[in-house]
Amino acid sequence: IENTLKAKQDLVGGDIEYIFKNNKYIDNGVIAIDNCDGNISNKVNIDSKIDTTKNGEYEIIYTITT
Repeated sequence: IENTLKAKQDLVGGDIEYIFKNNKYIDNGVIAIDNCDGNISNKVNIDSKIDTTKNGEYEIIYTITT
């Protein structure tokens, strides 16, 4: 049986997070659930270029490799 449904991703934490300048950022990650394989959170890749030494808005991109 071919799995044609995409895995579901849920952020751990909020969509927007505020960090004080020069503080360490710790990504809370995501939980990824697949309808056939169950919890596949270990297959999530995180792409971010957060630099807490500089003020600004940063994006974190989560992708699932299957």
